[in-house]
Amino acid sequence: MYLSSSDFRTSFRKSKKLAQHKHICGNKEKPPCSIPRLLFLFLCYTGLNKESDTCALYRITTLTFNLVLICTNISSWYLIWQMSKIPNLEVELARLTCYLFAVAIYYSVRRKRKLLTKTIKIMSRISSPSSLHERKLNILVLMILCMPIFFSLSLLLLAANPTDSKKTSTIKEFLTGFRFYCYALVHPTFTNLVAFLYCVLCQRCYSFIDNLTEEISESPAKLFNPAKQIAVLKRKATIDDVLKNVQNIFSFASFFIVTANFLSCGAVIAWALTNQLKDYQTFMAIRSVYSVVNSFASLTSVLWIAGELPIRVQRLKEAFYEKAHRRLLSAHHHLKEPELKRELLEKSDHAFTACNIIHFRRSTLLVVFGTLLTYTVLVVSEVN
Repeated sequence: MYLSSSDFRTSFRKSKKLAQHKHICGNKEKPPCSIPRLLFLFLCYTGLNKESDTCALYRITTLTFNLVLICTNISSWYLIWQMSKIPNLEVELARLTCYLFAVAIYYSVRRKRKLLTKTIKIMSRISSPSSLHERKLNILVLMILCMPIFFSLSLLLLAANPTDSKKTSTIKEFLTGFRFYCYALVHPTFTNLVAFLYCVLCQRCYSFIDNLTEEISESPAKLFNPAKQIAVLKRKATIDDVLKNVQNIFSFASFFIVTANFLSCGAVIAWALTNQLKDYQTFMAIRSVYSVVNSFASLTSVLWIAGELPIRVQRLKEAFYEKAHRRLLSAHHHLKEPELKRELLEKSDHAFTACNIIHFRRSTLLVVFGTLLTYTVLVVSEVN
């Protein structure tokens, strides 16, 4: 029995689609990307990876996560409506607004998921991280994912009522624990994972720049001829394209991450300033410690790592200038060579920004935390 050409093409397309489906959904090999496997699965299960649309499991988990985002925000704003007359409304409003920012983070990244998938593939073609480095990053992702579980369990133990019947107590504990888990999953866990993804992609870009800088430094001045310089400039152009993609993907998301963590830290500081130590309840203490540790770590990581880009680019420029200058001084006939160093040195320094409002530099870290403490104290004193 022979197949016609149309039947053969149809069969080939089906087999190709099935192979792609198995590769995305069922392949247990290392994903073809430059990020840790657990982080790659996080993108697939939440729908932030474009290729995950071909897998039914990922479509279901994406829909479920969207429902959790929406229901959590509806519940948080319902709580605000119920607590409209409490004395610390401003503090609770700042804390619950973080869940709204989590939705903004999700849809701002989801809107750029095609570019995100493309950028990850480009990074994987440039170079791949070491297995040891990837293992460490996977451990960090696993720790972030486990934190809401431990947090919900600790709050569940405090909320348990021994007077309820066994059946009623089990159902109530499950619903209470699930509610605590959903809140912790949306914020700070999801916010932290997106921030972690942003930091990982930034670090991958920095490794490309460092490799190029090291290659320039190790190259002898006599061999650093115009052909070698043009090759360096071409690689730098590829890195610039990746940096532009990362900036395009996370421009809005980074702004929402910084704002959400800023409000979360401010809410905890304000709560600590408006309450005496004897008034602290265990429930509030656990929630405050959990929020401030996650928010402070996420905010510091984003500002510190994203602010490192100008430093790495400056090192590359200095290495290029030094090597080109040494070649120029090594022989007089090199004066006739084109000065390609201007192509790199005269270009403005690239820096990541959050909606062109916050420019990520190392000095931004001190500015943000100084603003956080100043305005939190001012707001609390004004309310009191």
